[in-house]
Amino acid sequence: MKFSTKLLSLYVAIYLIVITVVGITVTENSYQLLRQQEITRSVGEEQNIYSNVLLYLLNDNQNNDSLSSYGLSIVELFSSTNSYLEVFDQDLNLIASNSPAVWNQAREELQVAADGEVSIILRHDEQGDYYLFICSLLEARQEKLVLCMVKDINYIEEQRQKEYQFFIQAGLLGLLASGLLVAACSYWLLRPVRELDKAARNIAAGNYDQRVSVNGNDEIGSLAQQFNRMADEIEGRMQQLQMESVRQQRFVDNLTHESRTPLTSIIGYAELLQKVDYDPALFQKGLNYIYSEGKRMLNLNNMLLDLTFYREKNFELCLQPVLPICREVQELTAVRAAERDISIEVCGEELVLPLEKDLLKSLLLNLVDNAMKASPDGSRIIIGTQKQQQEKILYVQDFGRGMEAKELEKIKEPFYRVDKARSRKDGGVGLGVAICNQIASTLQGRLTYESQPQKGTIAKIYFTDEVKS
Repeated sequence: MKFSTKLLSLYVAIYLIVITVVGITVTENSYQLLRQQEITRSVGEEQNIYSNVLLYLLNDNQNNDSLSSYGLSIVELFSSTNSYLEVFDQDLNLIASNSPAVWNQAREELQVAADGEVSIILRHDEQGDYYLFICSLLEARQEKLVLCMVKDINYIEEQRQKEYQFFIQAGLLGLLASGLLVAACSYWLLRPVRELDKAARNIAAGNYDQRVSVNGNDEIGSLAQQFNRMADEIEGRMQQLQMESVRQQRFVDNLTHESRTPLTSIIGYAELLQKVDYDPALFQKGLNYIYSEGKRMLNLNNMLLDLTFYREKNFELCLQPVLPICREVQELTAVRAAERDISIEVCGEELVLPLEKDLLKSLLLNLVDNAMKASPDGSRIIIGTQKQQQEKILYVQDFGRGMEAKELEKIKEPFYRVDKARSRKDGGVGLGVAICNQIASTLQGRLTYESQPQKGTIAKIYFTDEVKS
């Protein structure tokens, strides 16, 4: 069942309950009020009849007949259109009556009146008509009569039924009109929900650029905002997955390429040595190629193992000063740097960070090595520290050839080489930066690169003091 149908059904149920309760309450209250007014008016009328009958009997002193003989005269004298009189003797025997109804049930109100009290009772006759009975005791000439005024109040019941009919008719008309209005309003109010549903279906079908227009600051508007945020997040994640898929495919392609080249050389020279006659010079050349390409494959394998090692192993980090480690790296690279007249400087303020010493040393050695490959002879390299807001930064800066912005986006990918010819000459396979990035991540840091062509590159590792579990 649709939400709009549920909403309309709920409204109809609530409306029917409310209109029923209101109708019954108003009708019954009106009925009780009208009946009480009729009783009050009838009591006054009965008292008037009682007084007139008593006055009539007292003025008729010349007639010595018993009071019972006056019964018919009293009834005829004081009858009216919707009021009737019943006259009973002191033994409660009916003497005279002009009431159209026949009462076969017990008349307990007569006994109450005979005991000297005014009795008021409401009763339906056998046909269902409604009557009011007011009975009182009349004493005159040492005799007693019971006068009972019977009032036809059937109009009160008819009024009650008419009010119920009115409420039913008005309620049904109101239900129809308000139901149509609620249906129209719910259709209009649920329009954003339908848009959300449509957008969700499109996203489920793969159209991740779907968004909904946000109108208003109500709950549905807030839901639409959250939906758009969710859609943005999904689209971003899907783009990341696609980029990751591309990177993984590129990794596989590069790995295949890097391993195929030395294998092709090894197999080629091995086949050559099998086919040709023994020639010491040729055999030595072939063995040298097989050896060098084998070493190259072993180096590739070791670097891949390093990448896995740094990613999978859990290292224990503890707070340590950074500058002493930087100076150790400076000393370890000083000889190679001096061969090319490159100066390595250490600067900045002391930082204490959660580290693993050997990991950080390996990271800095890799970064300095990359910086030396990119620097011309006679240049300089800086290993430094600095603080920036809530983060602490360790950096390696060179002033060499630098990189284009498009290169910075791919430099952390395994097997990616900025200068492929130079990298092969240096013996690199494009895993150095990927390993550096993995080490930085293991140290709970964040490695970034900033570079400009012909102006140099700065590699920054951002740290926080908090050790993540």
